[in-house]
Amino acid sequence: MKIGDKVRFLSEVGGGIVKSFQGKDMVLVEDEDGFDFPIPIRECVVIDTDNYNLKRKPVTPILSEIEKPVQPAIVSSPVVEMQGGDVLNIMLAFVPKDIKALGSTSFETYLVNDTNYYLYYMYANA
Repeated sequence: MKIGDKVRFLSEVGGGIVKSFQGKDMVLVEDEDGFDFPIPIRECVVIDTDNYNLKRKPVTPILSEIEKPVQPAIVSSPVVEMQGGDVLNIMLAFVPKDIKALGSTSFETYLVNDTNYYLYYMYANA
């Protein structure tokens, strides 16, 4: 039990919010009308905890080394040209997500570039 907790009384009707402690055995409870009542701690039951007043230290990450900025890796692979790839062979494929419900399912769209050329495209979904 701590200050700010909402408590109910065991042997009496009512409850309130813990405002302070008086020794080890007594607690001051403020009811909804604003009156403070000294109640023995053993007669109080916590029904709601006020976690907003907890004082926690902010967690700061500890850096073991000074981080160096990461340079983007440039990957270059040799250009492989296929024989007969000079013929434009470009396909747009629609694949249903549920093959059994073609009328009501959505589709995935694939653009297949089967040529030696780089293809720039823009696909818009409305």
